[in-house]
Amino acid sequence: MANTLTNVNPEIIAQEAFEAFKSGLTALSAFSTSFGAEAAEKGASIRVPVVTGLSATTSAFSTYESGDTTIAGTQVNISTHVRTPYHLTDTESSKTSVDVMMAQARESAYATAKSVWQGVTDLFVAGTFGDVEGTSKLTVTAANYDADDLATAISYLKKRNALGPITAIHDLDYSAALTKDNAVQSANNLGSDAVIRDGVIGRLLGADVAETNSFSSTLTGENTGVILAVPSACACAIRPIAPQDGAAEAGLFHTVITDPDSGLSMGFRQWYNTATGAKWAATEVLYGAAAVQAAGAVRVVSA
Repeated sequence: MANTLTNVNPEIIAQEAFEAFKSGLTALSAFSTSFGAEAAEKGASIRVPVVTGLSATTSAFSTYESGDTTIAGTQVNISTHVRTPYHLTDTESSKTSVDVMMAQARESAYATAKSVWQGVTDLFVAGTFGDVEGTSKLTVTAANYDADDLATAISYLKKRNALGPITAIHDLDYSAALTKDNAVQSANNLGSDAVIRDGVIGRLLGADVAETNSFSSTLTGENTGVILAVPSACACAIRPIAPQDGAAEAGLFHTVITDPDSGLSMGFRQWYNTATGAKWAATEVLYGAAAVQAAGAVRVVSA
């Protein structure tokens, strides 16, 4: 007899879902971020610390206390409420194993993370970060892309005086092309056989190399296959949202799951509709993002 879902601890389901949520936002660490477990209201403004460059001075000395700080707070409005609901009816529940409910929760959390990721990377358009060959973009097809092209794109970013750790985020076609490069596959060159064994590059030419299958139609519409960026290119804030007073008394289960290292948090709610005989659940967050340093990114495009 199949396990039913009536006695599944929602805390366990929420924890299971959170792992999928984190995996969908792994590459978000490329940017300046502000995460937290404290619930926020839609439209609230969060100050995200963004490290930018300074300019030296040779003017007549009067004081050391001049110039802008290296850490400037960028105000980001968390105006977007992302949620992914799902449900099971009483009939479905009686015939469904616990694994299915867990799978639903994971899919919900990943869909929520994907929506956030696409919203953030939507900012990396030509109109914001530039569209000049040799400066803000490199044109090369995925079929011809290799480590030499990555090195060229990195040099463009450095020439823009974009300071800080560099992350190169590839779509699947450009990522596959890079992993096929003999220079990358060679353990003698890379110092590891991880690429040929696991398909994972990790770091290359001084940059973190990430992969995504979730570039939005905005980016694909501009033929963007790779984004190279430093943290000051973009600021992103994510917070959970709290239910109203009395929600628990009305039968709502709500919890916030938080990563202890990064502070990244996701809300999870579950409730039962007695009128329809369906148990509903949803993963959700509030988020906002803003482009900060226009010289903080370079795009690799196919045309």
